[in-house]
Amino acid sequence: MKNAYKISVASASLDRHFSAAVPYIRVQHLYSGTSGAAGNRIQGSGYVTAVAFRSNSATPGFTCPDVTIKMGHTSATLLTTTFADNVEQGKGPLVTVLQNKQIAAPAGDVGDYIRLDLDTPFYFNGVDNLVVEYIRNGACSSTISLQFDYTTPPDQALDTVKPADAAGSLMQPPNMQFMFSGGDDAVEYGGASSSNLPFGRLYRMQMLYLASDINGSGPITGIALQANATTTSGSYTCTLRLGHTTLSALTSSFVENFNAGMPSTIVSNGSVTIPAGIPAGEYIWIPFPEAFIYNGQDNLIVDIDVSMGTVLNVMRYTDEVGAGRLRGGATGSNTASIWSGASMLNMTFRFNGGKILLLPPNQEPQGARLNY
Repeated sequence: MKNAYKISVASASLDRHFSAAVPYIRVQHLYSGTSGAAGNRIQGSGYVTAVAFRSNSATPGFTCPDVTIKMGHTSATLLTTTFADNVEQGKGPLVTVLQNKQIAAPAGDVGDYIRLDLDTPFYFNGVDNLVVEYIRNGACSSTISLQFDYTTPPDQALDTVKPADAAGSLMQPPNMQFMFSGGDDAVEYGGASSSNLPFGRLYRMQMLYLASDINGSGPITGIALQANATTTSGSYTCTLRLGHTTLSALTSSFVENFNAGMPSTIVSNGSVTIPAGIPAGEYIWIPFPEAFIYNGQDNLIVDIDVSMGTVLNVMRYTDEVGAGRLRGGATGSNTASIWSGASMLNMTFRFNGGKILLLPPNQEPQGARLNY
């Protein structure tokens, strides 16, 4: 199970999705794959099994009749005022994933999520943008307001309260949470600087990814680093470890940083071969021989120790995100004696064998080849 969502950065409310006063509403919401508004980016792929709206008001619990949800990929980066023009443009059909169901939400506080389980999972490819259409035909037992980010462009949602309308009014979409059964979770911090680590210098490095950044839990079956320039073919000998920690900043002791259980050695002195020609911005996948079970609560350390390799392949890293998020030392050492950084490498985590982002026909997934 993996979550990918955008949390509101602005205090604002929508109160018509779950309303006792408005008996009908139809809303299209636009969320981003790798294009479109960055504030709506899902940063994941795989089978969506549930969606959830973030409440902006406390509720004692409520019910709503006849709720339908539809999902479909789209090439649109903004919505038009006509519902039919925003979907089914050659990216696939608009699929009904929940049909005419009464929903019941338990009591909750501001910031809690109102979760709607889907009848039929929807495969989101992680590349194209996604339209989520919500229709409610009947008044709810009470009115609940939802959070949204009013800095998002006001053309990312479209709504009407009249059943016969083919068009509506443009607005911002509510904050939405997507629950995945397997899939890829991209943890990206922005920026496009080049790092010569880990595939360019013989170092051991630890990177600290916060639980709030990862938005997922369960078996991790691979990780990927983002190339910042077209790759050159190169082979490297490395040891890869993953482990939990309660730390929010790494210390100089590689061993003591794993303070929430023993780390798992995923690869021990394995050979990692990066193929030539992976373009800048694409991810280089490192599949695991055995899954690492991430608990979704603690922070996560990714520890990469490269002991051999001469070809430089630069990876993408961000500007500063916080002190102690990245530490480095000599290969084979237990001490981060060389440097401490506040920048981070972008990384994607593959949960439960989720699928790679869609590729053109007859192309293989772009990743490293490992020999253990």
